[in-house]
Amino acid sequence: MENLEVVDKPWGYYKVLEQTDISKSKVIVVNPGCKLSLQRHKNRSEEWEFRQGKAFFTLGFTLETLSRMPVQSPSKIIIPKYFWHRVENCGDEELIIFEVQIGTKLEEEDIERAEDDYGRI
Repeated sequence: MENLEVVDKPWGYYKVLEQTDISKSKVIVVNPGCKLSLQRHKNRSEEWEFRQGKAFFTLGFTLETLSRMPVQSPSKIIIPKYFWHRVENCGDEELIIFEVQIGTKLEEEDIERAEDDYGRI
């Protein structure tokens, strides 16, 4: 198991809870008014369980097929490999997501970004 260090991000932070060779679980906290980059992963799928807050969630196989939907906790979303996705906190409290990654490469380097508000493309 990895240590439970908090990793600060421009949109909030995440904390790794547990990691094996094929899975990793995290808690993701998104600050009000902030959003993650529009991203996809080639080596892993993800399951997000929304635990607190309100959000807009974007998902699509191609950038042309993206759809944006409101999400309120509690709810779950499955994100297959190669699917573009983004979450943005549209509430006035922290958005808390429990994430489980499943795949062969679980490092942050497996992020391809199409859009990012924080200059990380």
